[in-house]
Amino acid sequence: MVPKPFMEIFPATIPLDRLQQKVVLSTGGELDITPAPVTGEYEVIRPSYEAALPISMADLGPTAVAPLGRIVHARSGDKADNFNVGLWVRHEDEYPWLKLFLTVDMLEELLEDDWRPNQYGRYSEVERCEFPNLLAVHFRVLDFLGGGIASSSRVDGLGKGIGEYLRSKLVSIPVEFMEREPI
Repeated sequence: MVPKPFMEIFPATIPLDRLQQKVVLSTGGELDITPAPVTGEYEVIRPSYEAALPISMADLGPTAVAPLGRIVHARSGDKADNFNVGLWVRHEDEYPWLKLFLTVDMLEELLEDDWRPNQYGRYSEVERCEFPNLLAVHFRVLDFLGGGIASSSRVDGLGKGIGEYLRSKLVSIPVEFMEREPI
């Protein structure tokens, strides 16, 4: 193999008083922008939760095996060593199935051999949340991409293709939903 440069990209914070923000006007003038006096502080790992529904998968009727993408859209991306993926359905009656189906354990199972310890021997932390108004389930997976694009040994060091990869997986989908026009 031909050697290539190795870099590691990582997120960092910069104190607001070190940044000098300004707007350059079309007239050539400039306006200084004062930083916000108060900013939010967030936990590194956000609370994660699974669906809490009064139904089970069996309540959704008979199923058939098909690609997840037959009824589920996805969008994924990355920031350094982390990736996120949102998955959503078109119809409200499909959303309870999506919430029950897309657990943290199921995400790990769908990732198959890609769900492995990182270079430090640790498995990734996973945050899961739901967006009911979007009929979506979202995951943020920390320390998964092997350092990010410049230093990752993964085929998709950016995480851009993870959504489509998950959509290609064969899963059990309620037959009722598969009778609709596929995505």
